[in-house]
Amino acid sequence: MKSGVLMQWKKYLITYFIFIVFSIIHYLDIGIINLSNPQYLINPPTWGDYLLSLVCGSSKFDPSLAGTIFQLPVLWVILFLSVLFITLYYPYDDLMGWGKTALILSGSRSSWWFSKCIWVIVSVFCYIFTFFAATFTVASLSGAELSFRISEYLPADLGFDNTILISPPWQIGKLLVGFVAVIIALCLIQLFLSLLIRPIFSYILVSAYVVASAYFQSPFLLGNYAMAARSELFVTDNVNFSSGILICIWSVGISVLIGNLVFGHMDILSKE
Repeated sequence: MKSGVLMQWKKYLITYFIFIVFSIIHYLDIGIINLSNPQYLINPPTWGDYLLSLVCGSSKFDPSLAGTIFQLPVLWVILFLSVLFITLYYPYDDLMGWGKTALILSGSRSSWWFSKCIWVIVSVFCYIFTFFAATFTVASLSGAELSFRISEYLPADLGFDNTILISPPWQIGKLLVGFVAVIIALCLIQLFLSLLIRPIFSYILVSAYVVASAYFQSPFLLGNYAMAARSELFVTDNVNFSSGILICIWSVGISVLIGNLVFGHMDILSKE
């Protein structure tokens, strides 16, 4: 935890300021749009609005419809690419350095592997903490209501399909649980792939998978379960929240257990 989390504080600090910028972009964009909206003046933005603006993703894309243009949810994608990068190199660097000696002296490969899996989970929660802290900071300074309530006008402003939007109140809390579960699953999948290929290639593969999740709505693409615009918690033409949690748990279990088996038979002395 000292080497993999505390000594990585600069990454989380940079992430914090990135979230600050994203939240300010939301404040300027959505806020200015709604200044002429009486409902905006009656019901000012909430902390939940800032959270939703970053995890909303994009509505289902149907390439068969004429004139339909796919718009990549850039902020949503960056959220994933940044946490995948934060959890990318430490296990590899540790195995190439002092960690190899510690592993040999301990005589337990499983202890090393499971400790790195725990590190990934802890790192994800540190990342989520910076996410909450940054949005809370901007929400407080902008005079927003510090609650998880979602303003009724916000989904339409974020590009949600109003024809399938369910009636409020919307459950942003459950959506964030799914968001965290998807991140943990993807980071552990990346950790497992790093045993088989170089870390940078595992990062490219998982990043491509994230972008594919934005393009296609499929139960096999985990990113769909971390998008408000495609969740049953917000729209009717949706992906199922409970199914997403179960798939994430299954993905975590497979990555951890198979990774332990692979690492147990790996020639770490010649690993590069």
